[in-house]
Formats: sequence, structure tokens, C-alpha cells
Amino acid sequence: MHLLEGELEVTIGDKKFSLASGESYFAPRNVPHRIRNQTPARSLSLTMPGFTRLRKLNWTKSERRDAVHLLARLGGRVSPNYA
Repeated sequence: MHLLEGELEVTIGDKKFSLASGESYFAPRNVPHRIRNQTPARSLSLTMPGFTRLRKLNWTKSERRDAVHLLARLGGRVSPNYA
């Protein structure tokens, strides 16, 4: 999900963080997640079959940097609270 406007409280599994306008997050389909509005918000949500296979939990620092750089080129950024 990419947050276009507003602020959300996001819980993925047992991790809770704030998401601000312009930030994005990823929630694997087999992990419980919840979104709560902190202010009125607009978001863009994408669902892609098979996307979870692309996300590796053990990325190297350079792979993570490249992914964050790519997201920035697309106009988004990773929440500093969700690393």
C-alpha cells in the first residue's frame, strides 16, 4: 500500500508503526495486518499474485538499498519505522 494523503497506524503481525503521506508498506498475505486511520487518508493498494516470492527476508544491505532506491524512483519511500 502507498499512502497518498494522511496518516495511518499500521500493524503487521506484532509490529506496529505509523505511516505518513508518501510512505509505503508491504504485508505478506499470510501475516495478519491491520490499518487504522489517524487522520482522513487516501491510499493506493496493489495486489500482485506471486509478489511474496519476490520479497526476501534476508536481503543484503546492497539489495535493500537497491530496492529502496527503486521505490524512490517510483515516487515512494519506505517508512523509517518499517525497516
